[in-house]
Amino acid sequence: MKNLKLDGTTIVRTKEDARKVVAILKLYPERIAAWDTETIGIDPKIQSPVGNGQVICASAFIGPDVNFGNGPRLLIDNFADAEGTLMEFKEYLESEDYLKCWHNYGFDRHILFNHGIDCKGFGGDTMHMARLFDPSLMPGSYSLER
Repeated sequence: MKNLKLDGTTIVRTKEDARKVVAILKLYPERIAAWDTETIGIDPKIQSPVGNGQVICASAFIGPDVNFGNGPRLLIDNFADAEGTLMEFKEYLESEDYLKCWHNYGFDRHILFNHGIDCKGFGGDTMHMARLFDPSLMPGSYSLER
């Protein structure tokens, strides 16, 4: 992924780039940022995220008008030679001054806590919203693919 370029997507692989992106995120305290993580080292169907798994990347979006360098979509690489990049977002993710909306907050919060990041500034959870919108679906059937 080192040289990967995606039109409209800013890929963060270094601590320096992460600090630049965090500064941009902090310019929009009135917006709720959408966040999600991708993980390895866990099978969430049989394991709890408490103490299990690690974040290999995270994504964020706060609006089509925000340019992080290569567009409004943000991908934070935290794997292999980019491992540790996510820690540059610790202060932002732990701040209650910036609201974040997650897809499955309980899972993401525990996975990020495995990295020493105690997420605060809860702005919503799309899985919870989906359950409220259509409570007839079976547990486990709420996903981003639907």
